[in-house]
Amino acid sequence: MLKRVTAYFLCLAFLTAAVPAAGVGAMVMGGGHTYYRSHTYTPADLTQYTVNSLLHSGAGLAEEHILSYSPNAGLLPVTVGPDRIFNGGLTIADAAARLRSQGLDVVGGINASFYNSNMTLIGLQIRNGTLTSFDRQNHSLPAIGFTPDGGVLLGDPGISITVSSENGDVSVDQLNKLRRPDMVCMYTPDFSATTQTTQDGLHVVIRAWSRIRPGGTTTGVVSRVLRGTSAYAIADDEVVLSASTQSAIDRLAFLTEGSEISIKVGCADTRWEDVFSAASGLHYLVRNGQVTEPPSSTRSPRTAAGVRADGSVVLYTVDGRQPGYSVGLTLTELAQRMLDLGCVTAIELDGGGSTAMFARMPGEQSAKLVNKPSDGAMRRNADFILLCNVFPASDGSAAHLFPQPAYVTMMPNSTAFFSMLATDMYYRAANTPQGWVDSYADDPNIGQSNGASFTAQHPGETSLTFLSGGAVGTARVRVAGRLDSITLTDAETGLVASEVIAAPGQSVQILASGRLDNAAVLSTPRSFVWSVEGDVGDITADGVFTASMEMGKTGRIVVTGGGLTATLPVSVGADPLVIGEFSEGLGVLSAGAGGLTAKIITDINIVELGTASAALTYAFSQTAPAAQTISMSAKAPGYPSSLHLLITGDGSGHELTVSVTSVNGAVSQVSFGKLDFTGVRYLSAELPARTASISALSLIPNGSGSLNGTFYLHQIVAAWTDNLPDKPPTVLISAPHEDGSELVYTLTATDWSGGLPKEVHVKWNGETLPSPVWDAHTGQAEVRVPLPEDGLHLLSADATDALGRRSRQVSADYYGRRETSSVIWDAANKWYTGYVDYLDDRGVIDAEDIFGLRYYNPERAITRLEIIRMLYRILDLDAASHIPLPFDDISSISSYDADAVRAVYSAGLVSGKSRQDGSLYLDPNGLMTRAELFTVLNKTLPRGYERSSLSNFSDVSDIPAFALRATQTLVGMGVVSGNADGRINPNGHVLRAEVCSLFCRFFF
Repeated sequence: MLKRVTAYFLCLAFLTAAVPAAGVGAMVMGGGHTYYRSHTYTPADLTQYTVNSLLHSGAGLAEEHILSYSPNAGLLPVTVGPDRIFNGGLTIADAAARLRSQGLDVVGGINASFYNSNMTLIGLQIRNGTLTSFDRQNHSLPAIGFTPDGGVLLGDPGISITVSSENGDVSVDQLNKLRRPDMVCMYTPDFSATTQTTQDGLHVVIRAWSRIRPGGTTTGVVSRVLRGTSAYAIADDEVVLSASTQSAIDRLAFLTEGSEISIKVGCADTRWEDVFSAASGLHYLVRNGQVTEPPSSTRSPRTAAGVRADGSVVLYTVDGRQPGYSVGLTLTELAQRMLDLGCVTAIELDGGGSTAMFARMPGEQSAKLVNKPSDGAMRRNADFILLCNVFPASDGSAAHLFPQPAYVTMMPNSTAFFSMLATDMYYRAANTPQGWVDSYADDPNIGQSNGASFTAQHPGETSLTFLSGGAVGTARVRVAGRLDSITLTDAETGLVASEVIAAPGQSVQILASGRLDNAAVLSTPRSFVWSVEGDVGDITADGVFTASMEMGKTGRIVVTGGGLTATLPVSVGADPLVIGEFSEGLGVLSAGAGGLTAKIITDINIVELGTASAALTYAFSQTAPAAQTISMSAKAPGYPSSLHLLITGDGSGHELTVSVTSVNGAVSQVSFGKLDFTGVRYLSAELPARTASISALSLIPNGSGSLNGTFYLHQIVAAWTDNLPDKPPTVLISAPHEDGSELVYTLTATDWSGGLPKEVHVKWNGETLPSPVWDAHTGQAEVRVPLPEDGLHLLSADATDALGRRSRQVSADYYGRRETSSVIWDAANKWYTGYVDYLDDRGVIDAEDIFGLRYYNPERAITRLEIIRMLYRILDLDAASHIPLPFDDISSISSYDADAVRAVYSAGLVSGKSRQDGSLYLDPNGLMTRAELFTVLNKTLPRGYERSSLSNFSDVSDIPAFALRATQTLVGMGVVSGNADGRINPNGHVLRAEVCSLFCRFFF
């Protein structure tokens, strides 16, 4: 009997979910976008942060984040980059922390300029009023600039840099970028500690009296003129002009040591002379209210900045490269989005893995990352645009309430509870007012508010207004009349449920939750309707399932809500489950420093089930023997009540234990008893409640047993009963009957529980048939085949249970032609006639033609080479011509026979004989004994067939040790039955007729 509840919680119980179409609670916006979720927050005065989850008509799912504001003196946009541009870079979190350390209150921001692999910017950058990056080749790239009073400029500033003295002037080609041929490059301390130049060139070092600013003029004097390959170390008060090729060097010839110079930064658009911060884009997306048709591209994460007709600024990101969440946009789609958002001018900023947005949620102390970068983490970028709140300080009293959550979707009969955050009049975090909270709903028909809670009653949407201490705030509530999906979970573990396996009379609390528009929906168990199908138990309106008292019952839990139905299969008890086996390697075992060592063995005389077992070797200390351990990583799904280890013991008497971990993390030691046996048996133990995994196997010395030894672990089984069944499955085949043009067999198969075995494979004359349709109540199935030709025909059925144990049944039936007739002269009118003809028809045996009659000599003893030929043909083995043979006595055999020997040898079926000097020989013309043939056939079998004790045979002691297990297996299968006199005759020679009979029933 089962002792406790077990529930099998592995994967989602799901229903088809879809983004809602237009007209089903979704908002259709311009540009072919359907918003299925749009939330807006106020992180600062005159500022909005909006997150939109939308279905783009071309791109599909997209998740966008928008920070917008109206320029004013209380909001200061700042371009932030590393102290040194070259190989610098910082994350958006680093940039925000840098401003906070300077006393600035960061509201939010985005990544900005494009840059090269060494972090040098592609276009323009202005930081703290200083021009820090410029490239005349890219001077027409659009940029975004900000003035100290919060004003914004978007476009081409037309920057130029000219260095002049009384002897001439020169235009600077680039500022703070790696030197390029034929260019005059300028470096300031903002670039790096040195000019980073490595080739021969000229450095003109200028002591400058001020920083380089847009629209400004900096004066200075040439302090040094240097020629060489070394990089120049830039002092804080220096500007360096550098050139490498002669044409560029000649342009600097008028600058000599002591020359007084001026550096003038011109702005074709003079408005840029007042710019305090700026970053560079790459393309215009929108210009004069029209999409500019930027280059076509793949869909990627994107960042953009734009200005609306009213002067408000839009800082925009969209995540990408994350199917199922957000795929991103092309540049054309990005341009259309910026136009949809009202921008009359917009530019592309750096995107891809660089895309990042920070935003401060109302009432919180600091901004945080709000998007999901495609790299999975924040990338180090060249610069960022961060928006700072510089409104005057207030007295800190609460002016605005921000209910948490600000937006909630819930089901009828559920209650949402709200907490409160507060800000001052300028939206900086403030202390929440203490005391009462009042609230009311705009539409009381949707539900009832009660202070800081709201109970949903009917589908619809409403606003909730909250009041406390003179501060006011609102939240939006949507009561869902539909769901996209329902998920069922175990209340105790929180794990998603795919099946419930319960002990008779035991209870499991199931929780249901829904999703709508790709977001969770608040609910309670009573938001759903619960029912049970099948005689498996009952369930309450709160989702508490109580199993029936009868084992083996199956059914399902049915959960309905939001127009959907989810189901959960239920079993009262369950088949044992193999959670550890070794056919694919050590698997759940992992060698460590615990003392016990493991290796895979494939010796068919040891392996009990499958194709391999684990040999566990121990070596205790003679002076102070201590427990030895090997780590395990076996999961125990469904919380089984017992664990079973299939072990070949070594008779040492040492105690075997395992460490198990429950779902709450508690670790327990479970004893499986002593290895005081040498045969094969299951060791069993009851598990603690809610065991979820097995983490170690230990051997504890008993003080008198051997200090060194090896035992074998074949299988680890989790079960929902105290004891494992001790019988393999059974399969029976009835005598066939004709039904029209078909021959009909009835199969009956059962496993230990009286149910159907895990697998039943059926063959007709060696060809696998489709799986029959079984009647679960009777355990029967019909197998229909076309009426066959005259002769012997074979139907075989192999059954396998949940533990891998097997059984086999063969029906050999004649049809049409009399069993006594034969095309082989000396095989007629015998008990073996049909078997000889069957193999002859399939080209397995070699008959001899003598004066027009065919002879086989069926009662002659068969040779080893003849067996090899038959195996080669019947198993359709590869000739394996590349395999060298170790036998020294096969020079006289034919090339065909040599191929057969190689094939059978490489398959591991025949290994030859050994002489005293160690040489190997095949003995092809020697006769094969019954024991040798049993051993060969056993090598072709999977493990798992029941082995006979052989107690019915009087000559068991004559069986060679190498053939004992093979003989036990073949007798247990019913393939070998011995002689009429009660002997197995293991050392007797095998007749050709006997081989034909055996091979027919064994291989077909």
